[in-house]
Amino acid sequence: MSQSLAEISAKITQILLPMIIVAGVVGNSLNIIILNRPNLRNHACSKYFLALASSNLIYSIFVINYFLSNGFNINGQMVSNALCKILQYTGNICAFLSPYFIILASIDRFCASSTNARLQRFSNIVVAKYFILIVVIYSLLWYINILVLYELRDDGYGCALRSKSIFNQVLLLIQALLFAAVPPILILMFGFLTIYNTTRS
Repeated sequence: MSQSLAEISAKITQILLPMIIVAGVVGNSLNIIILNRPNLRNHACSKYFLALASSNLIYSIFVINYFLSNGFNINGQMVSNALCKILQYTGNICAFLSPYFIILASIDRFCASSTNARLQRFSNIVVAKYFILIVVIYSLLWYINILVLYELRDDGYGCALRSKSIFNQVLLLIQALLFAAVPPILILMFGFLTIYNTTRS
């Protein structure tokens, strides 16, 4: 029974993942093309969505490794320890960046809709570029532990974090909070504040 479920899962992966990858690559490529048009290039919010589309495009390409691993038992992370670390590092960073670029776009819309002139000044291209740079640098530094702690071993776990220290457990808890709890709360908060600003004005 478990053998047939594994075969069904592999077949579904072989059918669905290529469609998801193609849709992700085509959709994000079109977003990048559209957001680079001259009439959209001068808006701060477009910069955040351009950064989001670029990050998602890279992530869509990295999903190919997951597809090959689960659909055809060809795992790029099992080739070498360096490739294991690089694939994990890049995949985690791209997944982490996406919600934070949406948060930045929400904050930009809140500032643009505000009646406060000081807040409105935050909705410009220069500030957007600085915030994008800050979020990218923070993500690169936050996930630097992957390059140190992840290891490739032939023990059934493959490329994974092995240590059970308190540091790793706290780190995983903080990463889960930063990835799953903080973004929805901030997006909801700035979304409601933007609605409040627009109804008030």
